[in-house]
Amino acid sequence: MKQPAHTNEPDEPEVDGRAGMETMPLDGGNPTPALGTDEVGWGGPELVESVYAPLSEFYQQIDARLREVPEDVPPVGWAPHLAALRALRDQRVAGDWETLARFLVAPGSLEETDVLRLIHVEEGGEPEAVRKVIKELTASDERTLLIAPTPEQAADLLRGMEDDPDVFSLLIETRPATAEAQSVETQALPPVQEE
Repeated sequence: MKQPAHTNEPDEPEVDGRAGMETMPLDGGNPTPALGTDEVGWGGPELVESVYAPLSEFYQQIDARLREVPEDVPPVGWAPHLAALRALRDQRVAGDWETLARFLVAPGSLEETDVLRLIHVEEGGEPEAVRKVIKELTASDERTLLIAPTPEQAADLLRGMEDDPDVFSLLIETRPATAEAQSVETQALPPVQEE
């Protein structure tokens, strides 16, 4: 049975185009040191570029390959992911670019900073610890980027703050939406409905 055009529900099992793709080794000598490891320098924008330029190129190739589908199949788009990578590479991010870049590519080079907080908690105590820190940050009009080990854990942490009127939470999915999607469903805003 064919689904109406305005839904994102497929009428057949979804096929993940990434399954047939290979991994791409990144050129680089030494692995990224663990957080807190003493390092001399961190590589700056050149290191970010050396890590994320090949990744951007790879995503562009994926995007091009996924768009090569029959006309009746909506293509999967990687435009938001590519835009985020370009913004990082161009140093156009909210907050302190250097701290974010160091956290992503050379965490061992990070000095103690108020810009980045790593919270280590016992298993099961994550929601309360995260809620406490986010409440502190929102009380001082700060923004928070929450990175969780899995999408499920990120969603669970955000669900714990759904009823808090002081917190605007947005879950960024790792799976790209179709290129024809008109809106993204968030926890705070309903999706735009086509009439």
